[in-house]
Amino acid sequence: MLTQSRVGRFEILEFLGRGAIGDVYLARDPNRDSSNAEIALKLVRTSKIDSDAVAAERNGTALQAALAKVAPQVAAVYDQGDQDGFFWVAMEYISGDDLAAVIEQEAPLPEKRAVDIVLQLCAMLEMFHEFSAAGLDGRRGIVHGDLKPENIRLQEGDRVRVLDFGIAKHLSQTRKFTVNLFGSLPYVPPERLNSGRLDPQSDLWAVAVTLFTMIAGYSPWPGNDPEELEARLRRGDAPVPLPESCSPGLRKLVYRSLAFDAARRYPSAAGFRADLEAWRDGRLAENAAGAGETAAIRPADLSATRRTVQSLDDSRAGGTPAAGAEGTRRTDPTAPPISIPPPPGASPPPAAPDSTRRTYEPVPPPPSVPVPPAAAIAATAAETGDAPAARPRRRRWIPVLAVMLILFGFSQLWVQSKARAIQHDLVTDTDPDLGSILARYQDLSWIGMFNPTLHAVRDELREALVHAADETIEGYHAEYPRVRERAWQQAHTYLQGAMELNYLDRRVRAKLLYTKGHLDRIASQALQPKDKPAAEAKIDSAVSAFQDAARRDKDWADPYLGLARVYAYERPDLDKLQRALVDLEKRGYRLGRRERAMEGDGYRRQAEAIWARSVSARGMDAETELLEQTRDNLLQAINFYDDAAGYADVKTNRARAQSRLDQVQERLRPRREPDFLDQLDEILHQVERNSGR
Repeated sequence: MLTQSRVGRFEILEFLGRGAIGDVYLARDPNRDSSNAEIALKLVRTSKIDSDAVAAERNGTALQAALAKVAPQVAAVYDQGDQDGFFWVAMEYISGDDLAAVIEQEAPLPEKRAVDIVLQLCAMLEMFHEFSAAGLDGRRGIVHGDLKPENIRLQEGDRVRVLDFGIAKHLSQTRKFTVNLFGSLPYVPPERLNSGRLDPQSDLWAVAVTLFTMIAGYSPWPGNDPEELEARLRRGDAPVPLPESCSPGLRKLVYRSLAFDAARRYPSAAGFRADLEAWRDGRLAENAAGAGETAAIRPADLSATRRTVQSLDDSRAGGTPAAGAEGTRRTDPTAPPISIPPPPGASPPPAAPDSTRRTYEPVPPPPSVPVPPAAAIAATAAETGDAPAARPRRRRWIPVLAVMLILFGFSQLWVQSKARAIQHDLVTDTDPDLGSILARYQDLSWIGMFNPTLHAVRDELREALVHAADETIEGYHAEYPRVRERAWQQAHTYLQGAMELNYLDRRVRAKLLYTKGHLDRIASQALQPKDKPAAEAKIDSAVSAFQDAARRDKDWADPYLGLARVYAYERPDLDKLQRALVDLEKRGYRLGRRERAMEGDGYRRQAEAIWARSVSARGMDAETELLEQTRDNLLQAINFYDDAAGYADVKTNRARAQSRLDQVQERLRPRREPDFLDQLDEILHQVERNSGR
């Protein structure tokens, strides 16, 4: 978050929110009329953001400016540019409530209200997807690409306004999709996760998820684990059911719009809007498939199995399976036999009158290759005494299968012996080389995936890897921790191996993120003297890792210990430091001298910052107030240092705080006559100095 009060000509008034790659502030633009001077200022720090993301932001700004002229839902763009390390965009400030906040406070929303909101979004998308402008080199159609409740604002009367076109893309005349790897789960359709294709279906999927969330009060794929959510979407897991109170007609429209197969969804915003309007106006029957375009596509059961292999009849005929066949070969023994083509020259048998099965006409041989009649073949066999074996080709697979089974059996015996050797090393070695053992296991895992002995080794190895990492993590609890970068790196490597053995273990993932946070924190210290932007980026990464670890294991205290360390020294912030310490104590962590020293350092650093401001305010009315704030912070620092007496650099830092406090008192004296409390305070400080504390 920006801490300065001005960027270029803009005066920062208030922090509004954080987007995917930038922050948005309420600001004042002196170049605009006083009645319309307040704007929304989006700031993207270009030194900390990937260049592709910044380029997407610039492109999205240009598209937003063009769309705002024709679409009333889009915020106007006034100006943009680069200054002070930021790419900035000055936009229309749109008051109102974020749809995300409305959902959180009021959901489930009344169905008609939710549909009215979505109808406005569909009307906007119709315009987007068919939009063309000479300023865009004749390219047709725009995809927003990041629609979600956080980017939708409701004004009076539920008027919809849409924000943040940072990843919007335009479509060419000849291609109905583009590629974009940005987006927000779960508002990204499955096909975009797999291919990166950004097309109108991306926007329609996001609107459908938003409608589901409004009428249900929860997400169609609930949960906070991004990896698990992405896996569900890629697999095509069905969304959780809508509430029983949901209207059946609306339920069908929502389920159709969230079908895994894009071909089963609405092909356009116009079709989705038409069916929603029909439902709203009572023109859509509860059991209808939909009144919009391509109404023949019926809403499918989203949990139904999808056919992924073409049936035998399909592969021969090159077309779709017969109606009712569901693309599956018949295996019923009571079914009529498949017709066999007759010998050459014979007439084909007549088809049964009511049969719907497909038969195949015999293909005549080339004229140069005559086919002998069956009787001639039998006579030749009788004369030579060589009777043809019955169906010899069908038995050739038997020896092949036998060899494969023998080889598989020997391979599993080999895997079992190797697995037992790994198990022996894990159990008998007092300090096993876990990295080497993990590599040995990985060499076996591909061929021994069904071997029970190797499965047992997997569980023991995973436990050993996590235990070894825990020793490093718990070592950081010590009052004088001796955990260095190499130990954090080794613990991180062990936890990566443990994750490979059980990808869904949330606690291990939390520990993996925690060790990464410490590695980023340590890396920032090495970068600080020579590359401050890179050091700041590492601190951002460390804070994000610690916070993510805390979200994945809500009862674990250690992530807050990492955050406290960052906010005490790498990025001093007394308020955040104190919140982290409170969260530590809530989770059963006992604060010691190290944490008291951290808090003392936090107060002293804050006092130094206020002291610097008081120097600039000499002779002004604010000087006394700033000096008193400095004094109060220094007194707090000294109290915490006294609680941590004898720890590390506490004695030196306390002396620095006392020296600065003397300077503050000296500057405060001439401004007013000392009262009784001042005299008493001076006597106490004199006693402390004489005692050598």
